[in-house]
Amino acid sequence: MNIAYTGIGSFITEECCNCGIAFGMPEDFRKRKLREGGSFYCPNGHGQHYRETDEKKLKRQLSREKAIHDQTIASLRETKGKLRAEKGHRTRLKKRINNGVCPCCNRSFQNLHNHMKNQHPRYIKQNP
Repeated sequence: MNIAYTGIGSFITEECCNCGIAFGMPEDFRKRKLREGGSFYCPNGHGQHYRETDEKKLKRQLSREKAIHDQTIASLRETKGKLRAEKGHRTRLKKRINNGVCPCCNRSFQNLHNHMKNQHPRYIKQNP
């Protein structure tokens, strides 16, 4: 690969992988094709492209895996927060029931068990 400097910019000499002809291309164009990919043609019309390097493939794969990992961590934190809130709700409910307060009508009863059995039988079946 030779680099020629002109008043316009620098050109790189490439060789066609099909016919072997040497041709020049602007250095900026080559850098963009190396970075972004895409096809270009030699003067004889043969399609050319630069393959993605193993390093770029691995970096892209690592970036994807990091994003998946970050999403999993965020989901785990959210689930832990929900579990913590649910546990707090259940603890408060148990304390109220132990103090004789009906979870359905929020009134106090001496014999909460009988009240629940007679007034809220569906609640007992749903929440044993």
